[in-house]
Amino acid sequence: MKTHPRILIAGSTGYLGSNTAELLLFEHVEFKAIARSKAKLLAMGVEESQVIEAQVTHPDELEGVCEGVDVVISCLGITRQKDGLGYLDVDYQANLNLLKEAERAGVGKFIYISAFNAQKYPQVRLLEAKERFASRFCNQQN
Repeated sequence: MKTHPRILIAGSTGYLGSNTAELLLFEHVEFKAIARSKAKLLAMGVEESQVIEAQVTHPDELEGVCEGVDVVISCLGITRQKDGLGYLDVDYQANLNLLKEAERAGVGKFIYISAFNAQKYPQVRLLEAKERFASRFCNQQN
């Protein structure tokens, strides 16, 4: 009998994260999703029990979210942030907060979604923050 891994999606209300959640819904794969607000996920058909409301920029709000999780998919990143947070706050630090919690919980796989060729454009603040996390993540894995 084939079993699916227990999946946690972060950044689940953004473009990539919501498309990932919709695919998992379509495929009937169980998952949980972290969001600042659950309204968009509920409108997509995600069950309330699958939604974890948390601010990923606050490490204390992530405590325990990775318990029992096999795979974390991080689609975290700013596109149109309206709450005063910057790229380093979200694209770097929030991903780092999530990675640390995943490591603490013993998650087997952490999938980080960045931007294609981000390393080629360090002068772009958004891409610099993404690449900074990617470098830290890769160096930590070696």
